[in-house]
Amino acid sequence: MTEQLLSAKKILEPNIFIMEVIMLKSNNPKIIIERTNFFSGEVNFESIQALQQNILSYLQGKESLERITLIINSTGGTVVDGFAFYDFIKFFKIKLITIGLGCIQSMGLILFLCGQYRIIGKHAEINLHPIILPKVDGGNINQTKKIIESSQLSQDDYINAILEHSNKRLSKNKLNDLINKEARVSVEDAIRFGWVHEIIE
Repeated sequence: MTEQLLSAKKILEPNIFIMEVIMLKSNNPKIIIERTNFFSGEVNFESIQALQQNILSYLQGKESLERITLIINSTGGTVVDGFAFYDFIKFFKIKLITIGLGCIQSMGLILFLCGQYRIIGKHAEINLHPIILPKVDGGNINQTKKIIESSQLSQDDYINAILEHSNKRLSKNKLNDLINKEARVSVEDAIRFGWVHEIIE
């Protein structure tokens, strides 16, 4: 992708890190940016906070918003933190290019769909699954009912966000079916659904 890179890495956990990469030259004319962020690992409060801080620190003092690239390799994580980043991108109207390499699973897909232009590796894995209920230690039936209701609302948000970035070839019923089957979606189908603009061959 680049002829020369300068990088700085912030370690969060052994399998979670955010990497800032200053791109000196890109061979892809679509990636007309100065900085790339690499997101690898779990979507959680710490990783999303670090990613947001990296982006804001770059945008600070800029007279106009410049394109930023986010390379993603994630098995997903917590819904609330994934949507925190989703809303963050929308609120600041950030021009984001997302590149999916490796795993684009669960909430990792929501991060990927934040991009105005979305590129994916030929061998990337896109996986869907229903929202996982949090573990309940004790409590009563009313508390359990509230957890189920809250999780259903989160799943509705997840479905609606995906449909927002899909074309008419993917219906809500079809998406529900894919989620309930915990399906792996091929990169070719991701193109067909409108999730992806370009495949890295």
